[in-house]
Amino acid sequence: MRVALGDFLELNLRVRSADDARLQTIFGFWPAFLVAFALRLVGLFKFPFLDEEDRMMRVAVNGLFGYGPQSGQAPFWENLLFRTPLSNSQAITPLWWWTEYVARLVVKDETLSARLPALLTGLIGLALFYWLARQLFPFPIPALLAWLLAVHDVFLWVGTKAQYVESFIFALSVLIAWALLVAQGKWRPFVVAVLASTTAMGFFLLKGMTLTFNALAVGVAQTALLRGGGRRLNFETIVQRAIFAGLIVTPLAVWLLAAQAYITAHYQVRVAELGYFRGIADILYALTFGYGTGRTASLV
Repeated sequence: MRVALGDFLELNLRVRSADDARLQTIFGFWPAFLVAFALRLVGLFKFPFLDEEDRMMRVAVNGLFGYGPQSGQAPFWENLLFRTPLSNSQAITPLWWWTEYVARLVVKDETLSARLPALLTGLIGLALFYWLARQLFPFPIPALLAWLLAVHDVFLWVGTKAQYVESFIFALSVLIAWALLVAQGKWRPFVVAVLASTTAMGFFLLKGMTLTFNALAVGVAQTALLRGGGRRLNFETIVQRAIFAGLIVTPLAVWLLAAQAYITAHYQVRVAELGYFRGIADILYALTFGYGTGRTASLV
């Protein structure tokens, strides 16, 4: 009788938890998501185009399509692969520009195509954040966190301005956090984390590297805790994962080597407002430790 009563109470608790999660999603997350979408939709058309956004997005992307002040200065593939990513932003790596180029192909309107990728990834980041919070916190904390993020002014601003890549980085960082906090030690989360880290570096090299180093530090700490708990390390699995991670990172490494060769062939390259540099390492150093008379660093 006692066992039967215990099973009934456990089943009842599971049903109530499922109901709470369902109600939280319907009445907590979805209203927050719709408010976030409405605010970003207004910002998409109403927020002014500042000089930086106009120069980086309209002028540079227009150059890829063969018109504007940056058109005709180099062949199309050279512009798409190296010149536009290196010369027009501190991100350096090209995924951001390739995303903007594809958006312009699909959506012909300049303003809409420039800002749409940031808007979509901001909403995806909000959904991923709520999904992760549900696995970490009890009801109703995930819904409250979703509301706070949905109306946060900085998150709204970077989610509607074309010159900011932070909405991409945020969504990818949530995936890495899931792999480290919720599903650690399994192959699929490991693959997701490596893909997310590599993609982040492809969107903004320095910030992606910072995210990757932090994830590695957490992974090493988790491994040390496993050994402290008496569990043995599987070195075969570690080697397999290192090889697999190397394969995933290979396209980015190839691009970096090719970009370095491009810079060397042109003696130096101008990187946005940073100045002129002769190598990828010099650019990263300037972004990390400061540049110019004010010694302003990009890594914040």
